[in-house]
Amino acid sequence: MIITKASFHVETSLSEYQVEELLKENIAKQTPGFWLWSREGFMGKLNTERREFEFADFYWKEKCTIVKGNYTTDEALGTTIHFDIQWAFFEYFRFVFSSLAVVIFLFICSARLAPLPIGVLIAWPVIVFAFLGVKIGFNYILSIKRTKAKLIGLFKANVRSVMED
Repeated sequence: MIITKASFHVETSLSEYQVEELLKENIAKQTPGFWLWSREGFMGKLNTERREFEFADFYWKEKCTIVKGNYTTDEALGTTIHFDIQWAFFEYFRFVFSSLAVVIFLFICSARLAPLPIGVLIAWPVIVFAFLGVKIGFNYILSIKRTKAKLIGLFKANVRSVMED
């Protein structure tokens, strides 16, 4: 089982126009602002001329997954939508390195400016990396499953089948 990416396609009974409208309704065109802490959802772009889309799934303002795909229509069968989901590695590493920078900064400040007690110097990195582990586990490891469920949920009763690639 690969937890960093997933590919699947959904066959629906919807027409091309209905799929485009559904995607337009659910993909916001702006990224979350500073005050939108609890903003969740899909943000990106839809290219109706080439029948392609690319968007990010935000979960608590963290860009957890990148979703790319396309859709094709068969008049008799409906529309097939292909999804490629993968982790947002840049966001993941940004979070890891920013946490590491905080720990290093504390050690440098402690050595140069005001010595901190050894308990603080030991406890602070442990707290930061424990928080980091929980954050990675909660946001990134579960993100592929969560995004896949949200995408299938968009089409609700119109899903004929879901097939892994």
